[in-house]
Amino acid sequence: MSPTLNILHCALLAVFLSCCAPHADAEPAVEIGFARDTATGQEVIQATSTFVQHGPSIRKVLLAINGYAALHPWITGASLVKSSNQDPAEFLLEFKFPWPIGRRWSHIEVQQDGGSAIVWQQLAGNMGANQGKLQFAARGRGLVVEYSAVISLGLPDILLRRFKKQFVIEFINAAYAQAAVENPTGLTLATSTPYTRQ
Repeated sequence: MSPTLNILHCALLAVFLSCCAPHADAEPAVEIGFARDTATGQEVIQATSTFVQHGPSIRKVLLAINGYAALHPWITGASLVKSSNQDPAEFLLEFKFPWPIGRRWSHIEVQQDGGSAIVWQQLAGNMGANQGKLQFAARGRGLVVEYSAVISLGLPDILLRRFKKQFVIEFINAAYAQAAVENPTGLTLATSTPYTRQ
């Protein structure tokens, strides 16, 4: 092969690999699995996602529970019901899930552990269960988010797994998109327009 063709071949290969490699601003990969809680017998959805940038902004977005309705179309309302310095905060979450689940609501008690975790449990509502934890761990300027929850909506777990996975992936990606807009880096994110889901 001639030197010119060899250089051209290497250049084309470099362009191909750069197009195939994940972009720094691409949506984060979300690893999701299901496990059975041996104490209660309930199914737990577990998800982990690593954000390579915008860590502080992502944490801020995920800690702002009253802003959750902007992150997913299935959340139709998220409002603070009670707040004090000593007691856990309480929120009312309203949902409109796809058929056959329909409209649900959940009054939850939320404890925040110094910004490193959110733990919630349902106090009232028409969901069979809604309890879980969001854990945050810094990784350089990035952030690792671990999510685990027991969500019961009155249907067998096996029928709900697809809905749960879809919800978690879309929710995490929307939090990333909002954080990227609030904390722009580079030309692709140079905008002051607030994130709204289309």
